[in-house]
Amino acid sequence: MILFLLSEAFNSLRRTKFSSFITIITTSIAIFFVTVSVFMILLSQKLDTKIKSQIKVNVFLEDSLNSNQIADLRKTIYTDSLVKSIKLISKEEAKQIFIRRTGRDFSTILEANPLPRSFVVSLRPEKLTGKKIDEFSKRISKLKGVSDVIYDYTLTVRMLHYLNSIKSFIYIAAIVLVLISLYLVYSTNRLAIQSRMDLFNTMKLVGAKLSTIKLPLMFNGLFIGIVSGLIAMGIFVAFTRFLQEVNQRIKVVENEMLFGIFILGTGVILGLLGSYFATRKITLKI
Repeated sequence: MILFLLSEAFNSLRRTKFSSFITIITTSIAIFFVTVSVFMILLSQKLDTKIKSQIKVNVFLEDSLNSNQIADLRKTIYTDSLVKSIKLISKEEAKQIFIRRTGRDFSTILEANPLPRSFVVSLRPEKLTGKKIDEFSKRISKLKGVSDVIYDYTLTVRMLHYLNSIKSFIYIAAIVLVLISLYLVYSTNRLAIQSRMDLFNTMKLVGAKLSTIKLPLMFNGLFIGIVSGLIAMGIFVAFTRFLQEVNQRIKVVENEMLFGIFILGTGVILGLLGSYFATRKITLKI
């Protein structure tokens, strides 16, 4: 039975070379759309992590604290679930940062260094929002030994707002691309089936079962999906190799083999779905 279905699917491809070629090209384009949508989602996640990782909260310490008290305060701040890392900025380091940013050295005027020690706190990017940052700042400002907590609220909230807007656009675009992909495969398969309707009607007249008509079309879709997936995979490999020749540090995806399997699997799924939806209206009625 399997050999018969494979034979019929192969013969169908051979009889309709042009329409099969168009279907393969269309399915490859559909796979490309799905791949682009996945790239966009991965890019948005990396962008989200990168931007949120750059958000810092400056915790200024009272001058009366000794080294042991500073260490204890650091441990206390570390217990907060939002904290990723803490860097201590000494008074001398604060002075060097001030000189580097302003180009002025106050030591020529002042004998003592008026700049306080501080913690630069990096926050965990997962589910980070402006509200959580604000709540964190209020919690830390209440700790004994903390003189002030500062971060650029306006810039941070604006960054998070723009980031959420970009992510929403990317997800919507990805969904649209996937829907377009499914429609391309369905419509192309439907046109191919319509062109062979006379053959199907003949098969119905001689008493062919519905499964005998549909299953070769499903195998046909499976074969087209595999071929289209291999084409898309080849384009993906060539694209990644080109980017790596331009710059070796460029890494499109973390695991190229896994992503290649995903592309091939996408081709198989689109091929089967396109054939399934295109054959749903086929009945034994003439």
